[in-house]
Amino acid sequence: MENKIDKVLTSLIEKIYELNNKICNSTLKYKIIKDNEYLKNVRIFEDMISTLASLDNIVNDDIKYYSYKTKINTNDLFELTYDFYKKQDKKIFEIFEILFKNRHDNIFFTKNKFDKYFCGATYQLLDNNIYIAMTKYNDIRDVTILIHEYGHAISIYLNGLDKNKNDSYEPFSEIESIFFELLSFDYLDSIHLNNKDSFNSRKKFLIDLFCNATIIDNKFLIYENNNTFQDNINNSYYQDIKNKFNINKNDLRFIYSSPVEIDLMYVVSSLYAMELYDIYLKNPEKAMELYKKIITLNYPTYEEYINELSNLYLFPNETDTFIRTLKKDVK
Repeated sequence: MENKIDKVLTSLIEKIYELNNKICNSTLKYKIIKDNEYLKNVRIFEDMISTLASLDNIVNDDIKYYSYKTKINTNDLFELTYDFYKKQDKKIFEIFEILFKNRHDNIFFTKNKFDKYFCGATYQLLDNNIYIAMTKYNDIRDVTILIHEYGHAISIYLNGLDKNKNDSYEPFSEIESIFFELLSFDYLDSIHLNNKDSFNSRKKFLIDLFCNATIIDNKFLIYENNNTFQDNINNSYYQDIKNKFNINKNDLRFIYSSPVEIDLMYVVSSLYAMELYDIYLKNPEKAMELYKKIITLNYPTYEEYINELSNLYLFPNETDTFIRTLKKDVK
């Protein structure tokens, strides 16, 4: 008998990725218009994005094609994820245990049939249950993905199952999961799994971060210098961009292949998560208390979010330990 989660999540994910694919496969003109509409409302993030993009001197080699050596079956995955959260803050672990008890009904594994870039997602459905869908690679990546997704699940539970977040929460919505993802790399080191696997997981994380920051930075540049109406996005518009920025139409297709709000969400959240990670290295208890405050924040504007994070002494910058050590090692 087919598990009820299979039916519910399969239907939901298919609808989400059908819509996403329509956006990704739409015309370049439409993508530029859509991203420009979003960019004009998120100018407050421009400086932190451009600062990060300017630091990019990492060569993106064939890391994405690296074959991970450490193989992980489902039992290993659950045991390692449980052990990771058991080592965290008591309150966080208590919530995790509640969610983990339903793992066989509430976790859905897929083989990437929806979208080749899909790794995982966490949903709260109408029945108020929290579900996790994730790609299963059967290697070390599965551990970091599930730990990441449980970060979202814990946040949903801690916030109250019926609490709605303001739209301004979106760029910060991955802090709750990326922070634990960063800690998962250290955890995998501590249990002495394949060092090469662990290093390449960190490296891929950092390469993706710089790549996304550079793409957003280019979109800001194009938006500010060529902010135009729909009717004016034509061949002369593309030629103007090529003349000004040496970006041809094929480059534009790559730059606009992903919606800017998705890239911005991961970059902004990563910057704050790395700040929290720095604090954790010196004082785990303090970092966890800050974490619990951060994931309950709910403000109507981006400015209020940034101000409150600043009040918690979180200031995104290029001195983060994670960036410094990884850049040194991968040059």
